Amino acid sequence: MDTKDLEILGMTTGEALVLLTQSPKITWTDKAREALYHLAQELYEEDVDIHNVEESQKDRVKMYITQWGWVHYGYCGPEYTIQNVLDELEIIFEKKESPVDQIEYAKKELHKKMEKQEALFKKLDMNADERYIITAAQDFGYTKSYRASLMSLANLTINTLLKEYTKKEGYSFGQMGVCTAEEVCSYLRGEKPLPDVDTLNKRMQFSVFFSGLGIDKVIVGSEAKKWVADNVEQEEVDRDMTEIPGTVACSGDEDVVRGVAKIVLRSDDLAKVTQGDVIISTTTIPEYVPAMRRASAIATETGGLTCHAAIVSREMNKPCLIGIKHVTQIFKDGDHVEVDLKNSLIKKI
Repeated sequence: MDTKDLEILGMTTGEALVLLTQSPKITWTDKAREALYHLAQELYEEDVDIHNVEESQKDRVKMYITQWGWVHYGYCGPEYTIQNVLDELEIIFEKKESPVDQIEYAKKELHKKMEKQEALFKKLDMNADERYIITAAQDFGYTKSYRASLMSLANLTINTLLKEYTKKEGYSFGQMGVCTAEEVCSYLRGEKPLPDVDTLNKRMQFSVFFSGLGIDKVIVGSEAKKWVADNVEQEEVDRDMTEIPGTVACSGDEDVVRGVAKIVLRSDDLAKVTQGDVIISTTTIPEYVPAMRRASAIATETGGLTCHAAIVSREMNKPCLIGIKHVTQIFKDGDHVEVDLKNSLIKKI
């Protein structure tokens, strides 16, 4: 690929990459969001009190959940609820524009981005091979989003089935979750019982799973800790740092976003994310999406321009910074932070 003069862009390299790798294809998340806005428009025209929804209106919310709730399920839930929908509807209703005007505005903004993308292609004078590489990156990002949605649907279906067996066997869902695939399949075929509760509890405390072709192995306790110590490199962290650079995955049309940091490392942490907070996480997974909607910005330790956080933030047009080394160890809940999208960094303020 020829060297390009990036100084002519009037934007940073990160901003240019984000724009160039934006896929024009519609994802299932996009379709679910549009369906939500159309539901919002119906209720908006009925002047519904979001805090006192009638049963007939709740029935329409339930229909939406049946059709689109799986998109938000992720790996292990929680399942999308009526309250989740009502919370999102409340945010939609708080804006001055009608829901249908809001979704039309979002479509127009995406169209403008596509026009800017085409203009950038021309400005950089990309040849056919270079455009092919960029298009492949767009398709790769879209495919990851497509795969994540299919995984959500599959996981909801499988976990709904497994819940029936947790009741039957008296196991928690977490205990079922640390069974290997072969153990569950053998149990469902009636060949072997599931591992006993003590074995599963030890796995939940500390374990390492090995899975692959012909491999189905679990080590626990001191053996697992030794394996981690021998095989996982531990890096020293300067906890006195007040700002850390990253890569802009989506600017959200903002230069700077400020908010209260909320460290999200597991699904249990999602409830503490309130409207306008900044989510700080190692990475994001599908079940984080409802909290990502509430956040003013997202910051992750890992990921590239086609990671889950990058894809979802673009779908939401939400400010997102990725690849911020050690951010979850240096920042803590309650820190007032600034996400600087222009200079690709996050800092304490």
